[in-house]
Amino acid sequence: AVETLPPAPRKRYRHTAAAYKNVIFFIGGRDDNEDSLVAAIDIFDTEAGAWADTGLTLPEEKQRSDLTSFVIDDIIYVVAGYNPDYTVTTETYSIDPAASLKEEMLVTATQGSINVGRGDTQAAIVGDKAYLVGGFTHEDQWCNALDTVEAFDVSKDAWTEVSGMQYARGDKAVVSVGDRLVVIGGEANT
Repeated sequence: AVETLPPAPRKRYRHTAAAYKNVIFFIGGRDDNEDSLVAAIDIFDTEAGAWADTGLTLPEEKQRSDLTSFVIDDIIYVVAGYNPDYTVTTETYSIDPAASLKEEMLVTATQGSINVGRGDTQAAIVGDKAYLVGGFTHEDQWCNALDTVEAFDVSKDAWTEVSGMQYARGDKAVVSVGDRLVVIGGEANT
């Protein structure tokens, strides 16, 4: 069933979202006013059907757009994206949602960096690893999509390059089906 939800506390685009238990964290992105990065983390409580006013905000050095996220063992991992000037980042950081909600302050930790900086990317979980797929970089003026794929091993806190995609693309959808990644659509080199 389709249900209309209350309006979000703020407009944003080019953000990521991650589900933890009954809440959805909306992280990063840009506002629709001056293309500024959004510091506030908005949280929607699916059981209450309402937005929670937590006051959680990203420190300036963790603010970015066109990023992605995934959840492993109840920890949100935030990966890649563009800085304020649309240069890529290689940073990965984690958010402990339980501690952040309990303490009413953002609890983060720096994780292993990705090997190839990128934005306009997506991640999905297969087994006990997260996979970061494709994207774009500022290094070629966002002209050539990436075909690279990286796997994150939480136990080693490390990203490893694995076999790439047959066709380079960014701004696509990525899902896991059983033990496979399925990459759907996206922008490619023309």
